[in-house]
Amino acid sequence: MLKPKVWNNVFTPPWRALRLLLFALVIISITSGVGELKKTQGQSSSTCNITYQENTFWNVGFQGQVTIMNSGPAINGWTVTFTFPVATQTIYELWNGVYTQSGQNVTVTNASYNANIPTGGSVSFGFNANWSGSHPAPTGLTLNGQSCGGGGGGPVIQTSVTTLNVNEGGSAQFGVRLSSAPASNVTVNVARLSGDTDLSVSGGATLTFTPTNFGTFQNVTISAAEDADSTNGSAIFRVSSTGLANVDVTANEVDNDPAAIAIQTSVTTLNVNEGASAQFGVRLASAPTSNVTVNVARLSGDTDLSVTAGATLTFTPANFGTFQNVTISAAEDADLTNGSAVFRASGAGLTSADVTATEVDNDTPIQILTNLVRPPLVAIECPGTPI
Repeated sequence: MLKPKVWNNVFTPPWRALRLLLFALVIISITSGVGELKKTQGQSSSTCNITYQENTFWNVGFQGQVTIMNSGPAINGWTVTFTFPVATQTIYELWNGVYTQSGQNVTVTNASYNANIPTGGSVSFGFNANWSGSHPAPTGLTLNGQSCGGGGGGPVIQTSVTTLNVNEGGSAQFGVRLSSAPASNVTVNVARLSGDTDLSVSGGATLTFTPTNFGTFQNVTISAAEDADSTNGSAIFRVSSTGLANVDVTANEVDNDPAAIAIQTSVTTLNVNEGASAQFGVRLASAPTSNVTVNVARLSGDTDLSVTAGATLTFTPANFGTFQNVTISAAEDADLTNGSAVFRASGAGLTSADVTATEVDNDTPIQILTNLVRPPLVAIECPGTPI
């Protein structure tokens, strides 16, 4: 049985005490609900995770991505903060959020369309930033003012260059390292992805990085085989590792073969009378390093046309620019056709030149008469004979 109570020397019946108790419970319940609402609108430090990934980088910039994972109550409105380790890391473009940067400190708030993160959901934002010297992952990531699991993400592969020139018959090197210490040893592989097969990895195809040596460049050697052409080939080499973003390096071969010297002719077409001959001149466009031989021969066409002089010509570094004559003759034949043939001037390491010779036929065509002249009829009158 409830007994009467005295509150501040004032008698209070039992039902009054019960009402006060119920009122206190309601207040506690409301306070608890508001606290839970605030927690839902913010975040729980034990039920979220933030990861950072560097997607790519170039000589003056890099691209990063931050992902917020929510395994707790739904989040309505979010703010992420982090700090760049290097002062030259400055964001100039960000998507899926609104950012401000003060010195090395960055604050990113939600965009109008991605404020809500449901339980089990995620939101990502990305950015492009400048860098100089190095571009390590950001540190001290927080979500709505509280530290969150995850953080700066794993290391990324870095190369000392993105393009490399390799002399034909020689080799050149570029360095590979990781941006931050891995949790355990990491194996990085380097292989040709596409391009000229004369370019290949001759050293450093497999590299091992430890939590100790991760930041030291290890060399990859690219070699260019000797070839007969004068083309500067190129190939793309991919640096890759399980779980890390690939990095590509383009290697360009610097050819050591001299450029082909062009053969020049005085004409590109030549008329040759049947039973006679005609000439055209041949020379080189530039001086060879030593004597070269040019051969002239019929490539195709009428066999009545042939080279009768100048089939083999020798050019020296001194006389390369002087025309030397080639004689083309047209044999007599019985037909009435103006035949033609292509003659090619060529030589080892030289650019060929063609001349088209056309025979001018001298045979007279036979005329056949088809119109015969019929003499006129003459009437002779005979006496006594009617006509």
